[in-house]
Amino acid sequence: MSTVLLLVDLADAPRDEGRRVAAALAAQQSNGTYSWTRSGDVGAFVWSDDGPIGVDLEQIREIEDWPRIAAAFLDADTRSAIWRAADPLDAFFAAWTSLESRGKAAGVGLTGPAPALPISPFRVEHDGKRFIGTVAGTRAALEPRWIARATLG
Repeated sequence: MSTVLLLVDLADAPRDEGRRVAAALAAQQSNGTYSWTRSGDVGAFVWSDDGPIGVDLEQIREIEDWPRIAAAFLDADTRSAIWRAADPLDAFFAAWTSLESRGKAAGVGLTGPAPALPISPFRVEHDGKRFIGTVAGTRAALEPRWIARATLG
């Protein structure tokens, strides 16, 4: 059983370039599932032969209405933990990527309840920007690996 998390620099690439790269990577694997996400210039691809998997990645950035988003999608305990955190914005993005990755792994996105799946959070820095992400549906802790730091396009 294996799970692979790869990061791709997509600076200056068309918005749909990430999907093309993810499809090409998935085609090289056999008997597994994959998930793909993009935030800003960074894309994340995860593949596993150990059942359904999901990934979400977000650039940590100021979002004016993040408390409203949290109220609409996150449960009361999670919102309370976010407000108690030393950095509430960072905690919001950690909770958000956990929610979205679990929804992707379950095939429900944000439309249904996110199941209680094992998660592996990760953080990366790229071009002076901080990103936070979560892989859901795998039992192994993951270390992200870059497959391309150069611009695709």
